[in-house]
Amino acid sequence: MNPVRFVFTTFVKQYRPLSSVLAERVAPLDMALTKPTTVAALDEFVADGLEPIMRDVRVPTPELGDPRAIPAKEQDWARTQDGGRVRVSRHYVAFEVRGDAELLSCWPDESDDLEPVDSPAWPAAGLTIDNRDEIWMLELVHEDARPGVWGLYTYFDLTPDEEAAVDAGEIDLVSIVAERRARVDPIVARIREQVDEFYNTTLPQRVTDIVANKRKEFAAREGVTASLRFPQEWKLLPLRLEDATTDVAARTAQATQDLVVPFTPRLAAVSFRDLQRTIRLWTDAVERYPRSFGVLGEDRISDLLAATLNATMPGAHREVYSRGGKSDIFVHADVLAEGSGAARVFIAEAKWATDDKTVREALDPQLFGYLTATDTAAVLLLLLDQQGRDTAIARYSQVLAGVIGFVREEKSAVDGWPIYVYEHEYRTVRVCLAWVSLPETTKDKR
Repeated sequence: MNPVRFVFTTFVKQYRPLSSVLAERVAPLDMALTKPTTVAALDEFVADGLEPIMRDVRVPTPELGDPRAIPAKEQDWARTQDGGRVRVSRHYVAFEVRGDAELLSCWPDESDDLEPVDSPAWPAAGLTIDNRDEIWMLELVHEDARPGVWGLYTYFDLTPDEEAAVDAGEIDLVSIVAERRARVDPIVARIREQVDEFYNTTLPQRVTDIVANKRKEFAAREGVTASLRFPQEWKLLPLRLEDATTDVAARTAQATQDLVVPFTPRLAAVSFRDLQRTIRLWTDAVERYPRSFGVLGEDRISDLLAATLNATMPGAHREVYSRGGKSDIFVHADVLAEGSGAARVFIAEAKWATDDKTVREALDPQLFGYLTATDTAAVLLLLLDQQGRDTAIARYSQVLAGVIGFVREEKSAVDGWPIYVYEHEYRTVRVCLAWVSLPETTKDKR
């Protein structure tokens, strides 16, 4: 029967305090409390996420049930207290353990009045082999049909003469078991008291104090930011197109040949970088509220992104960012420069990344089908479930690199968001792969 944990011993008292194991049990809660970084995010976590985690980290308080005898093992040799050797048979008695059995392998913190089972104060049973240092142990009960059932075992090593005495009624093992149980019951009771006190009082109060301190800290930090207002503030440049005069090849051709080289509008590189950074900030905000955004479909998420870009990007005093089709966001060249034509110079496509086919088709034919400019900027916003995020990113990156026309990968303005360059139908397309982590939901995301 394995694994085996000897319990209620001096070693356990010295090296396995119950408070340390309880702290390990609530580590997921402590980790979750570190994630909110603003007052709003903290309030949402307290309202929506705190109670489920508090419930999940709580473990059932352990308690002992009824005993039952276990058939004796084969005879073996054991050493007596005077150094001799004698043949014995080992007889087990197991008590049912309900609740979290591992907590019985700890020692209650407030326990100066409790004695370990291997201390000199623990009386011998009057048998040839006493084994006080291993008198109680936790083991998985393999005889039980239910998996993961633990039992608290004690045992007796009996010589053939002692077995005969028990059979004759001269030795009362049931009374000895009762005495042993009576001595460990106070230890178990103290463990139960500490576990209940921890989950009912200590942990809730600690969480309340942490939340209050964080709210105070975040409010002060946000107050500092709010107070930093200046009469003249640095602002980002508004979106703009590339200047046609920068096309050296075009100017040379016009100067040396009697040809007309029409200018094809395209988004300036600096504007594309500003867009990437702004969408990254928007993504950070979305990921702080996964319960709110994780249930939305692609079109609703695109609506929110378009509204955010129109409200926050410099120069967006009118509807620069428009929604078209099912989930795409685009900018027409004639919105940025009158008379430059109606070519789309920026495209953003949002898609729940549920499988390879969906991700591949989000790029080709869907996103590629929107493009009309010779050199076009695009963002493919891929919405991912939080579980297996890194694996999903690696997988879908390979899928997109396998699309026909892939040329190379370039660095973008945002770490972790590469730009994939494609040659598609005689035009160059630069697509920034933007990853957004949201929780898995059963809602239809299409």
